[in-house]
Amino acid sequence: MMTLHSSKGLEFEYIYLIGIEEEILPHKRVISEGDDINEELRLTYVGLTRAKKELVMTYARERELFGKLVPRLKSRFLLGLEDYYKEVDKTGFAHMSKTEEKTYKKNFFDSLISNIDD
Repeated sequence: MMTLHSSKGLEFEYIYLIGIEEEILPHKRVISEGDDINEELRLTYVGLTRAKKELVMTYARERELFGKLVPRLKSRFLLGLEDYYKEVDKTGFAHMSKTEEKTYKKNFFDSLISNIDD
C-alpha cells in the first residue's frame, strides 16, 4: 500500500485505487478553496498508469460520515473515460445464482490474496 505521490516512476502488475470519488480525489480542500485541481488530476493519471496487468478502481455510493449516511459521487476525473473502463455494481449479488455468487467471492479473494503475495 502506498500513496499516489510515492508511486511516481513505478509500475506494478496489479493496482487497486480505492475511493475514486469527489472530495477524495480531487480532495475536498482543493474543491472548497478553489485551488487548481491540475495537481490532483496529474496524481490521478499517475495512479491510472501504474498497472501492467490490471487496474481496479472503487468508489462508494454512500459513506457514513459523522454518524450519517452521505451520498457520494464518482470522481469528475473519470468523466470522459467511460470507453476505457467497465463499471460493475458490486453492491449485491442479486444478478447471480447462489453458486455463481459463491464462486465469484472465492475467486475474488483468492485472486486478491495471490496478488498480494506477488
